[in-house]
Amino acid sequence: MPAPQVINTIAVIITIGLLLLMVKDKIYGLLAYACISFTRPGNHFPFLASIRFEMIVAIVVLIAIFVSAENRKLIKITRNDISKRLFIFLAVVLASTLFSVDFNVASERSWEFLKIYAFWLMIIGLIRTEKHLNLFLWTFCFLIAYIAYEPIYNYFTGVLRMRGETAYAVASTGRGAGHVALGIYLCQGLSFLWYLVTVRPKIVMRVTGYFLILICFAGIMVSGSRGAIVGLVMFFLLISYFSKHRIKLFLSTGIIFIVAMILMGSDYISYMSTILDFGASDRSAASRFEGLRHGIEMLIRRPIFGVGPGCYPVARRMWFGWGLWSHNIYGQLAGDLGLAGLIAWGLFVFTYLKECFLMKSASNSKPLLSNIMMAVIVSNIVCLGLGFFAHMLYGYFWYMSAGIVVVLADLKNRDQTALERRR
Repeated sequence: MPAPQVINTIAVIITIGLLLLMVKDKIYGLLAYACISFTRPGNHFPFLASIRFEMIVAIVVLIAIFVSAENRKLIKITRNDISKRLFIFLAVVLASTLFSVDFNVASERSWEFLKIYAFWLMIIGLIRTEKHLNLFLWTFCFLIAYIAYEPIYNYFTGVLRMRGETAYAVASTGRGAGHVALGIYLCQGLSFLWYLVTVRPKIVMRVTGYFLILICFAGIMVSGSRGAIVGLVMFFLLISYFSKHRIKLFLSTGIIFIVAMILMGSDYISYMSTILDFGASDRSAASRFEGLRHGIEMLIRRPIFGVGPGCYPVARRMWFGWGLWSHNIYGQLAGDLGLAGLIAWGLFVFTYLKECFLMKSASNSKPLLSNIMMAVIVSNIVCLGLGFFAHMLYGYFWYMSAGIVVVLADLKNRDQTALERRR
């Protein structure tokens, strides 16, 4: 296996190549920014961090959107309900920053969320065709596999961490550096990989897709994350339930999961079996439920805008003597942003998932678009479940999913208009 530094170097070369291809098609700017967001080259190459490489690329891509009247129409806030709901949530995040318990912490988190909002603008402003969407999602899947690579490499080269008697592996830095975050990222990617592969692309992409699925599966297993194992089981159950070959897929995924657990060893199985204790097994598991409870108590103390974005650990230390993150998105949302955040974020997620369900139930979409809708639905159900194990409110996933739904709606409306004209 190539060393992770080799892969990191290749990732930077690909990113620069994608930037140059913006001359041909602006969609490559989105792909370049996605590469930077996921591979975080500044962590591996200090020079790129010193010149603010990510910011430079983001500015270039956003300028490419705003100079085009057609692209500006696509990012108009009032164009659809999803855009409106997300903008309201952004306004809540910024307002909460002003009333936060620690302005420095809150403003830093708000800045990070503004970068997520910029990523959202790139998605809805630059993905204009089915080919663009397919290219973006395959890029996303490769980047998810990239996150898994270093932990897998570390696991098989003996660079391990221990939790009791259980060995696991993570990346040295970046998105895969935390074992829970690593597992959740991989669970997010699995749904898109599965439904891209099952739409039956060309044989090369089908083989590539199954290989990337294997990488993600292996990454989840070596992460040692109990939450990720729950997510993996949810993924298997959901794809089986929504499949025409329900029983066959349920049995085959069950066998694969059991064999993988056996290969990981008895200590690993013993550790993962503590999931069934529902938080009573150890301090780490119990903290997920305490994270929700403390978030609700923060909401009671500061009901409107909460303690401020990213300030959950600060308020927890002040009021409960324990400065740990919530490890629970619902506790994080209630504590950080209060009732305003709960309502705004809840309406946002409900709006884009409702739109996706309605488009899927219409059953007149192209196979690729229909499968992408299923990927959004399955991955979001999995992540809403995983929300009890992780604080991922300001992560890219929800906002990328919403952007994909907006693009799907545009493509479907365009196809419908073209069909009516032919009539």
